[in-house]
Amino acid sequence: MLTRRGLIGAAAGLVGAAAARPDPDFVDQDLTYQLAHNPRAVQIGVEKELIKRGGLRAYTPLAWPACEGSTFMGGWHIDAVLEFMENLIRGEFLRGIIMMPPRHMKPVAENQFVVTLRGRIRLKEVVVGDEILTHRCRFRRVSAVHDNGVLPTVVVVCTGWNDARMAPDHPVLAHKPEMERGIYGWIPAGQLAAGDTVITIPPIGRREPTHRLVGATCTRVIEAPRARCICLTVEEDASFTANNIVVHNSLSCAVMAPSWSWTVDPSLKWLFSSYAFALATRDSRKCRQIITSQWYRDRWGDRFRLLSDQNLKSRFANDKHGERICTAVRSLLTGEGGDVLVVDDPHNVRDAESVTKREDTLEWWDESMTSRLNDPRTGRKLIVAQRVAELDLIGHVLKKDKETKFEGVVEGWQVLCLPAEFEPDHSHRWHRDPRKEAGELLWPARFGPREVGLLKLGLGPYAAASQLQQNPGPREGGYFKRAWFLPWSHALPRDTVFVRAWDLAASVKKKLKSDPDWTASVLLGFSAKAKLWFIVDVARYQLEAGDVRGEILRIAAEDEAHFPGRVKIELPQDPGQAGKDQIQNLVQMLAGYVVHKAVVQGDKGVRAEPANSQAQMQFVRYIVGDWNTAFFNEICGFPTAAHDDMFDAFTTAFNALTGGKRGLIDYYMGLGDEDELPQKPVARGPKEGFGIRRQWTTTVIGEEPPEAADDE
Repeated sequence: MLTRRGLIGAAAGLVGAAAARPDPDFVDQDLTYQLAHNPRAVQIGVEKELIKRGGLRAYTPLAWPACEGSTFMGGWHIDAVLEFMENLIRGEFLRGIIMMPPRHMKPVAENQFVVTLRGRIRLKEVVVGDEILTHRCRFRRVSAVHDNGVLPTVVVVCTGWNDARMAPDHPVLAHKPEMERGIYGWIPAGQLAAGDTVITIPPIGRREPTHRLVGATCTRVIEAPRARCICLTVEEDASFTANNIVVHNSLSCAVMAPSWSWTVDPSLKWLFSSYAFALATRDSRKCRQIITSQWYRDRWGDRFRLLSDQNLKSRFANDKHGERICTAVRSLLTGEGGDVLVVDDPHNVRDAESVTKREDTLEWWDESMTSRLNDPRTGRKLIVAQRVAELDLIGHVLKKDKETKFEGVVEGWQVLCLPAEFEPDHSHRWHRDPRKEAGELLWPARFGPREVGLLKLGLGPYAAASQLQQNPGPREGGYFKRAWFLPWSHALPRDTVFVRAWDLAASVKKKLKSDPDWTASVLLGFSAKAKLWFIVDVARYQLEAGDVRGEILRIAAEDEAHFPGRVKIELPQDPGQAGKDQIQNLVQMLAGYVVHKAVVQGDKGVRAEPANSQAQMQFVRYIVGDWNTAFFNEICGFPTAAHDDMFDAFTTAFNALTGGKRGLIDYYMGLGDEDELPQKPVARGPKEGFGIRRQWTTTVIGEEPPEAADDE
């Protein structure tokens, strides 16, 4: 809210700018008269003009108290987000992505008491589904419980029975002496001081059958030891009590954009989605709360009115054909549409490693959400999220925008990426980011080095890179680490024997996937004399079944030509009759070659253990080729990498060389040595990914190292 002094200054500036020859004395006298006789009208007029000129950035801090009763706490990064959203709404671009760190949950110590319908319990005992007491003196459902680990805390001490322990930045409903009378705001606990009034909800006594808000005087704020902290997501009210003190848990900026847009164009139709319907309806309710507030109606009540027959928290409309609809990701959208499609948090972070759930979200986007625009020529799409995986929704749309064109047309997604710590070489660096030095923080006033460091420690390197830096990559170290594999620049030892293992993609898919599986093959060799394993060649394809058969036959011929009598082909057989028929056809096609079929069963991680034990001892070498980067990203990223086809082919080849009652190594050793030295393959550039076969060279490159040489 504007103060009286600020109101006079703003109004004087507006009047002075509009007048040809402003008279400062007259302007001040006129404003003083107007403020004395009708100050409310002056404030309304000034705020409308400020918002008209300043757009969404000016609107947000003025509208904030209408839904929160608190002072807006901004920053340059929030201004950037609001400007980005306004440009999208105005149609300056039609596709937008906002990547920011999570809202940095503001947690409470786990041993604090909260009031639920189950009674007064410790915060650590709260579970999803509990009904918890909120600042509106009513009970609302807990939709998520977040364990934020061990964090620094403070204790807010108040008169009477009230004191609560929480993170210093956790908002507390309170009033400071400098605030207007009767106005309360969500103030970070660390900013409270003696004399402030803290809002509490005391326990119900015999004479008090219902809950009510009571003010308690803050006597001091004490720095306390670190403690395990927890935060809750509470439906609708987004608040709860900690040892009777009212605290807040979250608020979304997405609330402001649609309510502001109707001040410009009340006919605009919005369609919102989030991974949880409760989160989507929470923001919808807050948006409606602003629109129905006295503050909003005083300024734009003459532009439209809400329809009484369509005024729900999940869906409401106005008499100018504008609508705001919210739904959940992966829900049915038959018949629904919008001018602006917004997906806010499409993935639940806890499901980040579930390929199935991620694929379901991407399928929902491709087959349902993207077709919901009322006018494809002018409709807008916006994704607001933190990154959770390589092929999350943001990674998916950017990949398609880069690789897929229809008659030369791409969607052209604009990206606003604001990592928690500045990275000068970030692939999506925002060109107007004011930070210059690597490591500079996004919001040091609230999340300083200590807070960000604790977040990184709790999240771990992969989640921190994804959620804080918006730079996801395969999680290394689950089974293989890149440093375990060393390049090989010599000729292969003459006793090397080989397996070419295949992992076959399904030829017919029952649903459209965002990034279909690959047919992959790995040529792996073993030298008993050198006691080393050699990854000689890797190939992968996204081809039709008939084309794959042709590639298998051609590669078999090339392998035999370069390593005669030393390559065995390993084909996986899926359970069931279809798998048997497929393998039978392939074996018949490969008549004349040594072919082995094996039923694929068991956990992938278990099948990888033999290769893991050799790789970590650095007994595995690789030939330098164009396939190296994609191959190691996948096998070192398992199980969070986008695919596991090469991973499966590699572990299958390894086990084929070592497994069975009479291992393949013994089988090959019984064949005897050849006079010819097996030649080193040299890769050429791929025609399609690296899915088209390489050429082999007949020139020996280098000499065998002493430890691998024959005794002859």
